Amino acid sequence: MGRGRRTGTACARARRRKGTARCRLSRSGGTHATFSEGVLRPRESNRQGRHLASFALLLCAEEPTHGLALHRSINQLLPEGLKVDAGNLYRLLREMEARGTLRSEWSTVGSGAARRVYQITPVGLDELADWHEDIAHRRQAFDLFIQRYDALRCRPATHEHLRNPLNE
Repeated sequence: MGRGRRTGTACARARRRKGTARCRLSRSGGTHATFSEGVLRPRESNRQGRHLASFALLLCAEEPTHGLALHRSINQLLPEGLKVDAGNLYRLLREMEARGTLRSEWSTVGSGAARRVYQITPVGLDELADWHEDIAHRRQAFDLFIQRYDALRCRPATHEHLRNPLNE
């Protein structure tokens, strides 16, 4: 079996994994996503920069912005050690524009060279809502993990099989 386009397969896998009966892109009037197209979605994106698309959409929804300002804003928002590479961001912006989640126009307002200003589209607003849902679910899981881990650290060592491995 080749590595060609697998349009229905990607959406079917996403539905099984998310427990939903709809394709997130289809309901927005877009086409079915494929793994070979490299569409960045919450569960298929790579580990490094996993939520870069969510931040780009969020900031473009707040106000239209150009790439350099977007890069600076994202890096100011993220905690230390999670900085975004400008090349990755510009690649992502081109991909998002090709998918229809963002659109851009050249702006010559102000001094200096013309800048490409990005703004979110209706498809992008739908994707932003999906990111919100995904991140909210992940946050619940992370909060539970932190709560249980903190409880484990505070657990007294009353029995050998219940000893706290974190205090050794």
